[in-house]
Amino acid sequence: MRGIATTDYAKGTDFPTKALAEKDKVLAFMRKQAPFCATAGRFQDAVTGKTVYDSAWGWYRRGGWQWSDRDAYHVEKYDLELEPEFVNYALSH
Repeated sequence: MRGIATTDYAKGTDFPTKALAEKDKVLAFMRKQAPFCATAGRFQDAVTGKTVYDSAWGWYRRGGWQWSDRDAYHVEKYDLELEPEFVNYALSH
C-alpha cells in the first residue's frame, strides 16, 4: 500500500502544501470509502500541534492506496500535498 500524502507525520518532516483545484472531488472520494479499520481516537494537527478530537478515526484502502481521516483533515484544512498519482486515481474513480 502506498500513502497518499507527500509528508511523513511520524518523522515530523516538512508539511508540504499544494492548492488542489479538484479538492472537493478528491475529498469526496476519500470520504465515500468504507474504512477497513476504525476506532475512537485523536490525532495531532500537523501545523498547530494541537490535539484533534473526533468520535471516530478510520483508515481506508483502495487501488493500492492507503489513507486515514487524519489525511482528509489536513487536505481539507491546510491543502496537504497529495501524491499526483493518487489525485489522478481519485478523480478517475
